[in-house]
Amino acid sequence: MSYVIHSRSKAEIDSMIEKIEAWHRKNTRTSKQRLGFLKRAGILDRNGQLAKCYGGKGE
Repeated sequence: MSYVIHSRSKAEIDSMIEKIEAWHRKNTRTSKQRLGFLKRAGILDRNGQLAKCYGGKGE
């Protein structure tokens, strides 16, 4: 397996961080949005419980 490492300037990194933070602010405003994100990420199961792979008793 090989990896490609891209060199980025501080300005590019800062821009990427700002875009991620803006997405986060926009998409996690409400409890419903936050729960939806955690479910899509697989952190919570479909019942809203902590997923088994994260130490929960869920599915």
